[in-house]
Amino acid sequence: MESEHGDSRLGPTPQPEPRDWHWAFAHTALREIVFEQTDKLLAGLANPARIDGVPAAVMRRVAQVLSVPEADLAAHAGGIRVHLRLAGILPVYLFEMPAPMAPTEAHWVAVVNQFTRTPRMAYYTLEAAQGGGTALCSWDAAGVHLNLGSGPPPALDDFLAELVVRLQSPGMPDADGADPAEAAAQTLDGTIGRDNLSRDHLLALLERTGFDVSASGEGGILMRDSGMVCMVTVPERSREYVSLHAWWNLREESSRIERLECANRINNEYLFIRASIDGDGSLCLARNVAVHAGISTRHLVSALRNFTTGVSVDAAFLYDTLLRDADDPYSLASPHEQLPIGIDQLIQYGGKDAIVPAEQAVRYVAKAKEVEKEATVTLSHIPEAGHFDLIDPDQAGWRAVV
Repeated sequence: MESEHGDSRLGPTPQPEPRDWHWAFAHTALREIVFEQTDKLLAGLANPARIDGVPAAVMRRVAQVLSVPEADLAAHAGGIRVHLRLAGILPVYLFEMPAPMAPTEAHWVAVVNQFTRTPRMAYYTLEAAQGGGTALCSWDAAGVHLNLGSGPPPALDDFLAELVVRLQSPGMPDADGADPAEAAAQTLDGTIGRDNLSRDHLLALLERTGFDVSASGEGGILMRDSGMVCMVTVPERSREYVSLHAWWNLREESSRIERLECANRINNEYLFIRASIDGDGSLCLARNVAVHAGISTRHLVSALRNFTTGVSVDAAFLYDTLLRDADDPYSLASPHEQLPIGIDQLIQYGGKDAIVPAEQAVRYVAKAKEVEKEATVTLSHIPEAGHFDLIDPDQAGWRAVV
């Protein structure tokens, strides 16, 4: 007797086995990197010029796990895409895997930094289930696998919607017994101004909202976020603004004139960033966030995070030819230096972007069109979009992109 599952006399048709590289990428290699090399991974994911190279880096770990030559697996990395979405204020990095061919292979992997007592990573997989459908699973640093039950359809929006619900659920208790998610939300709902601005207050605020911070002996705060480090200071005589500073090493052979010209060009093109050359020859990028009239702590936290993960990096790499590359891995991430890349490109920028000037996109496209011989390069202007609107599903700029 035949059935839809095969010959009933022989039992059900055996399920195919998961592909070794596919299973190891989602279940072992990426998970280990998330929890063991957190800062390094977040730095790569936060940089638009490096994010597409993350799957290849993870695949090299897969080769180590499986004890096979890296060259045997390199081609598989090209089939894995990384998408950035937001779950409230939390960035969610979604790894889109090649379509599963067997149960337990993953449709998607989600990596989330919940910004609580930095870092507090969350790791989810949406896997093909036995008999059809999906299974939603979570993992911890020890590799403990928790099956959360049936999952949503394997589409990006459905998976993200499920993650939003789970990430908004009450969090794990912190050391003092408080719910960190609730504590962070209450912190963000406050205000900060001249009356309550101090280093101690700012340090406590940043700790509660997920930054890796420590008090500096020079009276400031060392802040680490997504692999970037900067100094946060409150002026002693005035409590009207918070100062942010980040430093970049320049090539030793560059002259003083070249360094000053680099700083001047940045100052001419950026509204909120001030560039200067320090006494040791390094490039210093600074921003002041005004608080004298009182601002929401949510706005201040957003400004700090934008500085560490986007603005200072963009400004520095605008003139990356002077950045020292001997011991600085970020110098390898310049989009200009990667040309030609041999693939069609769509470069989009927002007309209301007050952080990165449109000229940066225009310059890149001009160079790309000059050197790309077998690929098309298109520049798209979205008039009503700001800097982050293009990656925020709640904004009109996002709808224009998709």
